[in-house]
Amino acid sequence: MNIQQLSYFSTAVDTSSFKETAQTHFVTPAAISKALGDLETELGIKLFVKEGRAIVPTEKALLLKPLADNISRNVKEFERLAKLPKENNDTPRTFILAAAYAPARSKLINQKGVEALERLDPQRRILVVRRDSGSCLSAVIEGSVDAALILGEPKSDTLASARVGTSQSIVVVNKSNPLANLTTISPNDLRSVAVGWPHDIRYALPLLLDLFDKSDVEPHFTHLYTIDDNTQFISEDKGCLIATNEPYIASTYPNAVFLPFADEEANVPVFLVWNKENDDPLLEELTETLEAILKRR
Repeated sequence: MNIQQLSYFSTAVDTSSFKETAQTHFVTPAAISKALGDLETELGIKLFVKEGRAIVPTEKALLLKPLADNISRNVKEFERLAKLPKENNDTPRTFILAAAYAPARSKLINQKGVEALERLDPQRRILVVRRDSGSCLSAVIEGSVDAALILGEPKSDTLASARVGTSQSIVVVNKSNPLANLTTISPNDLRSVAVGWPHDIRYALPLLLDLFDKSDVEPHFTHLYTIDDNTQFISEDKGCLIATNEPYIASTYPNAVFLPFADEEANVPVFLVWNKENDDPLLEELTETLEAILKRR
């Protein structure tokens, strides 16, 4: 096992694609495939499952990814500190941003976006950690991170926030499902359809429930806890999922179609949140950069 393999592994989990991973690291897809295959052999576990052209990370891969990310970041920080001039004894404080991450439904910012944030201030280390929206918000309140990027508007008197974009809500259904023939979706279309409960974007859920209430529709929720549960749910045409409209969703569900809601009220606002007492000047530049990243999605 080596650092390069771990870096490939982390990017592959983010992109669900050998091709995109190869482009990120300026190598060939074959090199990525071999490196990850060697890693699986060494560990004696399966890290990815092929579904069409996509590579879907296993439950074990999702568990290991934060550790791989930490190792890669620590190596970069080791190299950065080692190269500091001898007379510079002050280590710049790390700024930690928690970014909402729901593997089966939403990533909000991709690896290129993360890299753009990391380049904001060459004098400081900007660390991006991925968690579900609820955990991101809790981390800000607890003070374990400096700011968080979340789906849905925060409801806390102790937090300041800035709306940095909007995430379009879509419905994911199998291509063989009758709903696949529609161009847009409404709550009435889902009246008798099983809907995967979005545990990991629960702060956005009230907005969607309001749409159902307005149409007098009682949603039939099914509890799905892992990415394997979600992909199997769609591949076996057991119902639909509510997700965000991001490019990687297409590779995660290769046998699906993706339908936007007809009502724009289903779209979820994206907020940057931080503690009101945090007066870090980096927050203003971070807000502007996130706005630009989300606008380009």
